[in-house]
Amino acid sequence: MERPIPGAARTPVRAGQFAPKKVVLHVGCGPHPSGELPQLFPPDQFHELRLDLDPTARPDIIGSMTDLSMFEDGSVEGVFSMDSLEHLFFHDVRRALGEFMRVLAAPGLLVACVPDLLKIAQEIVAGRLHQTAYQAPIGPVAPIDMLYGDRGAIAAGRPAMAHRTGFTPQSLHDILTEHGFAPVTIHGAPWHILAMAHKSEPPRAVV
Repeated sequence: MERPIPGAARTPVRAGQFAPKKVVLHVGCGPHPSGELPQLFPPDQFHELRLDLDPTARPDIIGSMTDLSMFEDGSVEGVFSMDSLEHLFFHDVRRALGEFMRVLAAPGLLVACVPDLLKIAQEIVAGRLHQTAYQAPIGPVAPIDMLYGDRGAIAAGRPAMAHRTGFTPQSLHDILTEHGFAPVTIHGAPWHILAMAHKSEPPRAVV
């Protein structure tokens, strides 16, 4: 079966292209392998398409989550965004969510995970801005990294790793519902907020 050509930003992705599997679009995927997808997207049922701006991550498609014009409307059944929305300016978050809604088929699911500004703020108030909060594959992560972006990556010449906005559980819920996702459930995770946002089937016309 034809696979999107890496870097070919206008290679169309069509609904049903990877049948019988459904498609989950992994935006801001990072280097491969970048970890397992959530269990909500089991590999025996979902074909993962990886999208990233960084060609060294070797994604299936090089591009931005704010412009998914290479995807037809309703061409994927899932979108997974892990630690990616906070890298956008706030107005671009709105563009990205609009694109997620457009490319999702109904019913479809967006799973988005972002740093929790409430927990980060609590650490800052407690005087632990630079103290290690947890260990990640990239190394120790402190509240300052969760707030502004990974200091090591930025110092190594990767300014795109900087964070340009942030979310609390309520603000993430609000912006998802504003873009038409329903229902939206918010789950707490260590240092992160996990949102599960659904694109519902349109109401059936009454005959």
